[in-house]
Amino acid sequence: MRFVGTYNQISIPQTLPNGVDTYRNLKVEEIVDGKVKRLKRGLDEDLAKDPKTNYGKYVVSPTWNKDKTTMAIRVYDNLSNKKVSYRISYSVADAVVNYGNGNVSIFKWNVVDGFNKKVRNIDLNVKLQEKKAAKMNSWIHGSLKYNTVTDRKKGILHIKVPKALPSKPLRVVLLTPKDAFLYNSNTIYTTPVPSLKSVAKHEFETSDIQLHKKKVKKFSYSIMWLFTILFGIGLFVNSLRLYNKQIYVFKFLKFKRFNYQKPSVDVRVFQSQVKHFKINRFTYLAQLLQAIDKKKIILEIAKNERFQDIDDYKLTVIEPNFITANRLNELLFRNLDEKNSIKLSEINDTLTLMGEANVNKVYQKWKKDEQEAYKKMAANQRNIFEIPKRSVLISVGTAYLLILINLFISQGKNYFVIPIIALIAMSLLSIYFIGMQLKFSPDQFEQYIDSKAFVRSIHNIDKIKVQKFGNINKWKKLIPYICVLGLSQHLKNKLLKEYNLSDEKNDRLPIAIHYMNFATELADNFVALDIQNFQKIK
Repeated sequence: MRFVGTYNQISIPQTLPNGVDTYRNLKVEEIVDGKVKRLKRGLDEDLAKDPKTNYGKYVVSPTWNKDKTTMAIRVYDNLSNKKVSYRISYSVADAVVNYGNGNVSIFKWNVVDGFNKKVRNIDLNVKLQEKKAAKMNSWIHGSLKYNTVTDRKKGILHIKVPKALPSKPLRVVLLTPKDAFLYNSNTIYTTPVPSLKSVAKHEFETSDIQLHKKKVKKFSYSIMWLFTILFGIGLFVNSLRLYNKQIYVFKFLKFKRFNYQKPSVDVRVFQSQVKHFKINRFTYLAQLLQAIDKKKIILEIAKNERFQDIDDYKLTVIEPNFITANRLNELLFRNLDEKNSIKLSEINDTLTLMGEANVNKVYQKWKKDEQEAYKKMAANQRNIFEIPKRSVLISVGTAYLLILINLFISQGKNYFVIPIIALIAMSLLSIYFIGMQLKFSPDQFEQYIDSKAFVRSIHNIDKIKVQKFGNINKWKKLIPYICVLGLSQHLKNKLLKEYNLSDEKNDRLPIAIHYMNFATELADNFVALDIQNFQKIK
């Protein structure tokens, strides 16, 4: 012991083995710097004296109770800032218990009990009466870590304990067959008959190490189940939220079979939504017609001197940014007059004068740029609307990992089957509803469904009567989106037939037909280029 400060006395508690209430041959020695000094035993009346008059003595104060016998060894000395060791030796009888109706001998002793200070680095040595023992099992209660060295041939047990628990006594337990204590007369009889295996199991299960492991296991199990329940609640809430949106999805899939309303998105977004990735003259015409629809360009009819037959179409650029958006626009609108106007015939002449090779170079560059832009937009659409497989695998994998951990912790006990089945069912439901992962808004999905329904409607236009939609010019705003699909000529023929119109170019034709005539004449300049590029691809 290392004493910091000045002490006149210290009390060293000792606890006798279980069932023992007497001791013999008590000896207390003080060791300072390797020198051993035996202390004198004082009398009970010395306790009332001044401690300084008792230097070099020790007084024993035993305490008896039902469970155990303890004694406080009070040592008197001038202990001032020095390191002192005390060696206490005594003998007791009946420390070992033999079970008369079983081949079991057991020794239990609280070697450290009643200390109010931390006790560390404890060495325990036990030597058997008989030098040889068939079996020697030992345990330490009151510590979570210790190291045991057993020599059965010599009958020696050495235990090192780094640290004792402050709230419990440090008890050593030794279990052997009865032949290790042949001359022990302390015999008891119990029912049922004990065996080495049953006693060893009891001591093992009640050791502080195992109790601590059970406590940690129980705590870990509680935390894991709490996390599992919270995870299940999260999945369930997420499923409900997704379920509401899924109902929203089903509503549109079910009731929006046909839609002849103008899509609420730009033609480029529309093309990426419907996955129509073929970039050609119709793609450009759709963008140009949308610019006309948004008043970025004004389309006018250029009549001849008789003011009835139409000779040409005139384009007036309102927003110059449209021209500088790409080189193809710059090429087509390079000969604008002072009013930022150009006729379709002048565009055709420009293309003829530049030559097919030069025009094709600009045209193919525009197609390449558009293809890259559409791929990026289509990838964004897939990220929004397609099932995120990685998220599904992570969510489901986490759920089943928790299930396996719980199975391991619960050691497969049957009363865990119901919550595990419930968790599996919950995770499977979540797989079904986790598809959209809250990555879309209702407005986004409505736009997506509208576009899909519009495509389906245009492809099935022969199944309906277009006249029921009223004025033919209502179709004018739909023409850019129909051009994307390459079905503008098909729609034109359908409208001419049902509205009993001729295909003659005159000012009596509806503006919707003029839009499609203009688109057809401009597209004719690029037919050869698209065919040429298609042949190269083949």
